[in-house]
Amino acid sequence: MPEKLITSKILAEITDNPAFELIFTECVADPSFMETFNRLTGSNINFQAKPKDAISFLIDQATGFDGIIVKPEEMEKLVYLIFRSVYLPSQELFVSSLGK
Repeated sequence: MPEKLITSKILAEITDNPAFELIFTECVADPSFMETFNRLTGSNINFQAKPKDAISFLIDQATGFDGIIVKPEEMEKLVYLIFRSVYLPSQELFVSSLGK
């Protein structure tokens, strides 16, 4: 079984963390960020999947589908990448700016 990217330490850091939630939301809302992530990881995450026709739209509404298409292992990669590449450097920059 492959080792989990999101350790209990990382999970404790990001759970109910408004700073991480904001950074995560900004990253996934950026189409170029998501295109690059999908291309580099071979993922196919889509947070704005649109129904192809009216029948599909009605089915989505009836089933509660919210337009998010993502496999758990792809989401884990995305959360880990944002944590390591965006959140931690931002946090370090913020902390260092307080010392000035």
